[in-house]
Parts: sequence; structure tokens; C-alpha cells
Amino acid sequence: MSNSTSCELCKSVVDIIRADTLISNVTVHDISLIASKLCFILAGHIINKECQYIINNIDNIYNWVIRKMPTKEICTKLRMCKYEKMEL
Repeated sequence: MSNSTSCELCKSVVDIIRADTLISNVTVHDISLIASKLCFILAGHIINKECQYIINNIDNIYNWVIRKMPTKEICTKLRMCKYEKMEL
């Protein structure tokens, strides 16, 4: 899978986790179930490795979302998006 595809997958999943966490106030366990189902719906076995990696890091993602870390930064920390230096 290309880096841009992995990055887009990560951002999509993190944004859904963010919405569910901040709006619905769900638990980490619920988030893990949602991420698993979302990955299956999105592409099944095609992105299984990337999805499993996200699910294995769900506790970190949840904590970063709670701390209001931006989605792109979360995916960069997970090494699913390349670091892009911000220009001032």
C-alpha cells in the first residue's frame, strides 16, 4: 500500500475515532470495535495490515485524541503519514 493511501486511511479512521470519542463519549473498547468494523467495511483484507496496526495502537490514538492532538500529527506519530515541515 502506498504511503499516501496509508496516510489517508489513518486520517479517516482517526477522524472517526475523534468524533466518536469527543461527541459520543465512548470507551476505548468501543473505539476498538468501531475501528475493526470500519477497516473491514473500507477494504477488507486489502488494508488488513494497516488496520491491524491502527487497532493495536488504539490506546495511544484515544489518548492523543483526548489531548486534542491534530489528526495529521497522530498519523505522523504512527508513521503512517510522512512528516511535513510547517512553513511559517
